[in-house]
Amino acid sequence: MRVSPFLQRVAAALIVVLLPLVMLWEGASAQDSVGGVTRTITNIAEASWQTNGRPARVASNEVRFDVNLPPARIRVFQATDNGGTAWDFRTPKCSASSGSGATGASASGDPTSGGSEPFMITSTVTPTTHLRAGRMLYFEVTASAANRDPATIDQLEVVITTSTGDREQLTIFETAVNSGVFAGRIETSRMPPLPVIEDCRLSLINGASIDIAAMVPGTGTVMVRTEVEALADPFGIVFDSETGEPVNDARVTLIDDATGAPAMVFADDGVTPWPSTVFSGQAIVDGAGRSTPMQPGEYLFPLTALGRYRLAIEPPAPYSAPSRANPADLARLTRPDGGSYTIVDASFGGTLMLVDTTPVEVDIPLDRPSLDLALTKTASRPSAAPGDVVFYVLQARNLDEGRPKRNVTITDIPSRWLRLRRDSVRINGSAQPDAVTIAPDGRSLTIALGDLAGGESARVTYAMSVRPDAPPGRALNDASISDSLGRIARASAVLDVERESIADRMTILGRITAGGCNVDEKSRKGIPGVRVVMEDGSFAITDGDGRYHFEGVVPGTHVVQVAQMTLPQGAQLVDCHRSTRNAGSASSRFAIGQGGSLVVADFHAILPAGVTLDSITPAPAAPAAAEERGISARQSDADAADGTATKPTESGADSDWLAMGDGPDGFLSPSEDANPRSPAIRIAIRHRRGQTVALFADGKPVDPLTFEGTRNPESGKYAVSQWRGVPLINERTFLEARVTNSFGEVSQTFNREVFFTRTPAKIQLVPEQSSLVADGRTRPVVAIRVLDRNNRPLREGMSGSFTLNAPFESAEQLDRQQLNQLTGMAPSGARWVVEGNEGIARIELAPTMVSGSLRLEFLLGDGQVTRRQEVEAWVEPGDVEWTIVGLIAGSVGARS
Repeated sequence: MRVSPFLQRVAAALIVVLLPLVMLWEGASAQDSVGGVTRTITNIAEASWQTNGRPARVASNEVRFDVNLPPARIRVFQATDNGGTAWDFRTPKCSASSGSGATGASASGDPTSGGSEPFMITSTVTPTTHLRAGRMLYFEVTASAANRDPATIDQLEVVITTSTGDREQLTIFETAVNSGVFAGRIETSRMPPLPVIEDCRLSLINGASIDIAAMVPGTGTVMVRTEVEALADPFGIVFDSETGEPVNDARVTLIDDATGAPAMVFADDGVTPWPSTVFSGQAIVDGAGRSTPMQPGEYLFPLTALGRYRLAIEPPAPYSAPSRANPADLARLTRPDGGSYTIVDASFGGTLMLVDTTPVEVDIPLDRPSLDLALTKTASRPSAAPGDVVFYVLQARNLDEGRPKRNVTITDIPSRWLRLRRDSVRINGSAQPDAVTIAPDGRSLTIALGDLAGGESARVTYAMSVRPDAPPGRALNDASISDSLGRIARASAVLDVERESIADRMTILGRITAGGCNVDEKSRKGIPGVRVVMEDGSFAITDGDGRYHFEGVVPGTHVVQVAQMTLPQGAQLVDCHRSTRNAGSASSRFAIGQGGSLVVADFHAILPAGVTLDSITPAPAAPAAAEERGISARQSDADAADGTATKPTESGADSDWLAMGDGPDGFLSPSEDANPRSPAIRIAIRHRRGQTVALFADGKPVDPLTFEGTRNPESGKYAVSQWRGVPLINERTFLEARVTNSFGEVSQTFNREVFFTRTPAKIQLVPEQSSLVADGRTRPVVAIRVLDRNNRPLREGMSGSFTLNAPFESAEQLDRQQLNQLTGMAPSGARWVVEGNEGIARIELAPTMVSGSLRLEFLLGDGQVTRRQEVEAWVEPGDVEWTIVGLIAGSVGARS
């Protein structure tokens, strides 16, 4: 039986089967949270039936359309105890074989510990953009594209990397069926130790970044990613304020500012107690017994309540706190990780405000004692006149060889009478205008030297000119140097401002001549040795031509007067000028002048009959002493044979020993008190004819070359044997003469000790040969005897130095100073010289009108030890007439 086509169509319609929708991924390339993911849906209908017992099938056309899913995104959270959102999620699965602690799960069934199914956990979290190292990192990925099966819990692969080099891979799960929301967490820890890849724990340091990337399922490409900053708080580093190096063992306590007691501190979990006092650089053990290592100088307080706090520091020796360093200088130091230190008020013991959960970094500087800075200041010249330029040198040095000095600054305050040459400032030889600050009025100069390394020096030079209106006197320049810790050193330089130029002083000069007023000026002869006195007591003595002068006199009115007692006996002054300048006086003149002027004041005197200038020329300083000096110089050590014989000289070179005639045998020369002038002497010994003499010095035969022979007289029974140039090796030489007769036997032996002294050991005043009179004309004489250590007089020509008490001066020294000015030789001190054989030295003093105690100090030394000896004498006043000089000012027409 055949079935009609209609029935066939009805049967076919009844067995039409609609195929399920087929959903395929297309265009699911890696996209971030900005772009979405496109899903393409394809639908095809299919019918199948039996025709004549044979199966038949037909498919409809394909229907395709795209569905745009919302973009994927990632949010980051951290646990909180204050508010927040309760979050339920399944424990993630870590790629590490073991890591229960890595994700914080520990119950059975945890996939990270080998369980087959994830289990649910609940945490209270709050969104964040940064994370404190050591705390749990929570994150949520919203990705509709990853919701592949609406009937089951899907999973998503997440890769987490850090800037510290760590990398971890997690598998996270949907929070609910068909939600498209995936959640996970991972534990973090502080470095050190160094990070370990795929240990299910992120190792972080302060400032590290965390990258979280969700992968497109089945493709290995990134679907979405985000970045989180890692912080560690409250935290910081205790460091050296000068070197920047971390300092360990500093005791740091977090103090509650409201109560003054140590704060309540917890670990990162917010439950475990944490010590409120820690030591920098030392590992910290919390209440659970877990040890947290610290980097050098580091301290940490993980969690505490919001409020006001401060950090109490007990530094290790020898450091001190709080630091005196400038915060700007401290910020230039480098942390161990290469960054800059964070300096706030709490770094110096100030208030620390915790107003939210944002971590707070507080680095703490400590000051270590060190050697100070040194500063010296010198000027190129001790004195200057207006308009002169003076160069100043500032030498700064860090005395500590092992530690730098930060932000070293020199402040220089010159005298107001000096003007800075702004372009002359040099630092270590070069111009550095950026480091130099000059006050607008030029009264201060600041030089920024920067940092000085241990033992380093810096040199600053500049020039200043003396202002034209600078008064005479001292111009003081003060300078100080300081560093970042407030160390200060000071130095100064003194400049004497002089206005002693020809424009600032006047000169008074004149001449005292012999003759009446009618004598021609050209034919007048000067009177030497006359004293001219001014109203302030200054005086001058006329030279051989009768001239005198006063230089450097302050401008104005002065009086110049002749001391009449110093004129030749019987001389009378005459007034040949008859002007208001002498007011009718022949012995005085008014000297009136301005700066730079030359004032002349001449005087005239009539000499008595029969007196010539040659007869009034001043005699030598001490005639009696000179006469004695001549006698002493001619005195001999040899005794004369009789009273009429001429005494020989000390050396005996010009002596005729035979002419002395016969007498006792023995030494004719040297005498018992001989004082040789050189270390070689002449020896003469008288003996009988036919005898010979063997001479020994200190037990050794005298060199035969020194023997001059034996002289015999024309008649007589004696002879004289002579030696020349016998050396005196030691200070004391023992001479022995052995006289041998014609039979070869020693008949007589003569001994003689000879001293050759070089070193003065004692000074004695010889009053009878001294002439100590203060009359203003003659030179006082101090006679001294110089002895050696054996109390023997020093030989002639020996000399030494001495000093005098003011106002007395050495005439010899003054004469030599005048000679040195002509020859250009350097000045030298006063000296004494021994004359004659008695060790006498005569010291002449400059003429003086001052009487009183005279003290002479001598330096005596033997080349190894030097000692001082003082000799005192008294200068008697001479017969000096009073010379009264005065100046009275008045006005014409005054009634009273």
